[in-house]
Amino acid sequence: LDPENSLVAHLLGQLKLQAGELDEAKAAFDRARELAPEWALPREHLAYVHRMQENPQAAVDEQTKLIEQQPTRAGSYVNRAFALVELSQFEMAAGDYATAIELEPENEQIYYHRGVFRLARQAYEEALADFDRALTIDSAFANARLYRAHVLLNLKRYDDAISDFSKLIEKFPDDPRASAGRANAFVAMGKFDAMQADNERLEQLDPEYFAHHSWQLRVAELVSLRHQEEYQQALQVAEQMIEAQPQAAIGYWSRAYVRWDLEELVEADEDLTLALDLEAGIMRTQILSSRGQVRAEMGEWTAALEDLDVAIADCRQAGWTVNLAQAL
Repeated sequence: LDPENSLVAHLLGQLKLQAGELDEAKAAFDRARELAPEWALPREHLAYVHRMQENPQAAVDEQTKLIEQQPTRAGSYVNRAFALVELSQFEMAAGDYATAIELEPENEQIYYHRGVFRLARQAYEEALADFDRALTIDSAFANARLYRAHVLLNLKRYDDAISDFSKLIEKFPDDPRASAGRANAFVAMGKFDAMQADNERLEQLDPEYFAHHSWQLRVAELVSLRHQEEYQQALQVAEQMIEAQPQAAIGYWSRAYVRWDLEELVEADEDLTLALDLEAGIMRTQILSSRGQVRAEMGEWTAALEDLDVAIADCRQAGWTVNLAQAL
């Protein structure tokens, strides 16, 4: 009825996007962009569709055109940063976040997104500064508090992490994420009774989430026991993990770390090799790094370098600074 109406074309694109019909959404946003070339939203949505279709370079190109058209629009830099991260262009993404903050220094969302970006890069102190700033601007920003708590957990500032998790539990008692996070903090501190209380609460609150999270708790428990040099107990936890899920890499990887602590290097190498055979996901990089370090301690220099070279390349590709440092 009105084929020249850019608003209708854009609204159609949004509906198609929500329905998961990406090709149709892309066509509608393309049409809206043609009808209203100065209108930013169709370009923004078009870039998002490109990302959904796993074409981040097209998303970058679209956002770049939008930035050239409207260089003071902070959101365009943030959205381009999302796509640049998918291309592993981390320095350029960091530059876009910095520009966005220069343009809107009181926008808590930009600090939050940069904090998430920095957390994923394992830049914990910098991420903490961003989440602190976001919460200074908006103290009720729940996701910023949740992510800050996880940063504090990585920095081993357990009391501060528990404080943030507890505030979230008080405000959002039905959200399982804060209970799970606080349980992790209690485990790291060796407060297993407090962890168990949160664990039981989590199981009642969301059984499915609890089942997924229980593995993280076992790993956290094992790490805590290793730090306390309770190696036999840690070994028992790893054995229980393997018995419960013999086809999961995490149990063998965890047992390898305990055996590494006990200087049982041949056995640790065997467990890490088993873990690699079972793991096809992102943990492969860390397992390779661990096996390379074990093999270096065994004096197996060539085999160690083969593992570590791959791990270093993968860490650089993913932007993992801590894991990269360990592998180097």
